[in-house]
Amino acid sequence: MQKFKQYLETNGQALSRTAEFTSYYALPFVPEPENHASFKELFTVSFSNVCFLFLTALLNLMPWLNHTYL
Repeated sequence: MQKFKQYLETNGQALSRTAEFTSYYALPFVPEPENHASFKELFTVSFSNVCFLFLTALLNLMPWLNHTYL
């Protein structure tokens, strides 16, 4: 969570002006976010699986990234 907070404070600052992402700026400060109504879905196995499938499909579309990050 500390790395996410660091990202939000540096490279992610532009996202703070986007209504869609503003609630995520609270995430590093929420105790037990996996139990919080706004964030608990992010900590489920099904959400993790969807993210994995999405990233896998994305890397398959960009094979030059496959060898860089895997």
